[in-house]
Amino acid sequence: ITVLLKPTTFKNDQILMTATSPGGDSLVPNKDYLSGSMAPTIAGQSGLGSFDLIQLQKKLAGKVANVSPSIGGISEGLGGSASPRDLDTWFQLMHLQFAAPREDAKAFKSLLAQFRAVLRNRSTDPQSVFGDAVEEAMYGDHPRHRPMSLEALEELDHATALRVYRERFADASDFTFVFVGSFEPEDLKPYVEKYLASLPDLDRVEKGRHNGDNRQPGRVNVEVRKGKEDKSSVRLTFHGAAKWSLKERYALRCAVDVLRIQLREAMREDKGGVYGVGVSGGMSREPKQTFSCNISFTCSPANVNDLIKTALAEVKKLQQNGPSAENLAKTRETHLRTHEKGLKENGFWLSNLSFYRRYDLPFAGILEVPQKIEAMTSEEIQAAAKKYFSRKNLLTAKLFPEIGKSPEKPAK
Repeated sequence: ITVLLKPTTFKNDQILMTATSPGGDSLVPNKDYLSGSMAPTIAGQSGLGSFDLIQLQKKLAGKVANVSPSIGGISEGLGGSASPRDLDTWFQLMHLQFAAPREDAKAFKSLLAQFRAVLRNRSTDPQSVFGDAVEEAMYGDHPRHRPMSLEALEELDHATALRVYRERFADASDFTFVFVGSFEPEDLKPYVEKYLASLPDLDRVEKGRHNGDNRQPGRVNVEVRKGKEDKSSVRLTFHGAAKWSLKERYALRCAVDVLRIQLREAMREDKGGVYGVGVSGGMSREPKQTFSCNISFTCSPANVNDLIKTALAEVKKLQQNGPSAENLAKTRETHLRTHEKGLKENGFWLSNLSFYRRYDLPFAGILEVPQKIEAMTSEEIQAAAKKYFSRKNLLTAKLFPEIGKSPEKPAK
């Protein structure tokens, strides 16, 4: 097991932890995916060792120590926090997440009842129906992207979920634990040796794999009519293959942030435009190198197509002209301020140390970010906008209320 320690003096009573291992639910067969993806939730409701959840909560009363398991697409792991005074309890919890997940049929039955209560109303919720339609348009009927429903819930199998959980946490040898906060290394060493070094070691070599759930290429249009409220939601998703690097990730982030400034100015509410507009984007290195960017907003149904045109016009402006000097300066200032603030926060160091370790990058890069921010040019942001907001692969999704008519002419 790899353990990274970063003592800080930002908060006297806080230690944060994250632990990750490659693999995730991508290694679970498609037929077991639903149960496998729900495994951490099921395990979390079942308690640990000989304690059910209520007994465990009573046992932890007065303690500041928590640990939660997770199984993602290409990794599994733990997250948690504690007070320095409760280290022994905290490390016991970490150990038990690996060594003693608990089977609790009663807790599983209760969880199913909670799911059913939520899912009964899901088909009447406009945003849920809209989200499901977008997912289906993007991934077709791939088993890993099926919407959750009462029918799908019947396939959730308790034994399969527990088996997947145990498989994912059967080998601690490829886990990396990162601890950040109020401690000295010698304070943690005895607990690491006692509770982590004693975990099972199978010496597995794993990595996440691609399961054929590729996004639908080309231009795809989705229109959903659901709900009575006189309000529409719009989502534009640009996606495709990418060549992953830290510099490309940052160029994409800059293009997203500059475009957000442009859109809020061009589509703001006092111009009779949107109720709110969001721009986001990201890049993945594993299991495939891809990118995805989203523009989303809510507006009056009558304004949907005009505002889509406005949004795409702003994208084109950024692609043709690059960012204005003012917007580039604003973006740089925001990023520098965010980084400066982050250097004094435990969460910043936890996420960055974990990220740099995961991709085998030198930790010194965390401190070199300001130079990279200052070095990013208008031309590089313009190039990123051309690549990552290309209309080659673009999903355009619109949610209209059931009553009334949508505009006749679609946006070009």
